[in-house]
Amino acid sequence: MTLLLEKEERRRLWQTLTATIEKYFEEVGGLPVAPPTDIGEIRARLAACDFRRTAEPVEALDFAARNLYEFQVHTPHPRYFELFNPAPAAMSVAADALGAAFNPQIAAWSHSPFAAAVGRHLIGAFGARFGFAPGNKLRRSPVA
Repeated sequence: MTLLLEKEERRRLWQTLTATIEKYFEEVGGLPVAPPTDIGEIRARLAACDFRRTAEPVEALDFAARNLYEFQVHTPHPRYFELFNPAPAAMSVAADALGAAFNPQIAAWSHSPFAAAVGRHLIGAFGARFGFAPGNKLRRSPVA
């Protein structure tokens, strides 16, 4: 099996992924914020994964989503007030998906000049919001 799925299989996977995310956003408020966890149950579910056979992509997605749904603290829950773990916003989910799909390599500017320029632009914009004038270089602290 190849990781590059055929068009119809990709379509099913994307539809399932979108439906799964939408269902989670719709239902998260009705879930316990921090469900009880049972490491024995988690390990048993993982032990049932047989890597000698290829899982269908939608089956693998369903398995991961079902277990994340059941065994994690739900930070998007309206009653989650613990540590600073911001709830995922729809645009951040979309951005993560886009970044995962395009996989821009910004270690070398020539590999993804747009992504590298976006990073530089955002750093400048955020810096300006915190009082750093555009074009100024950060100076090393005498203590550092």
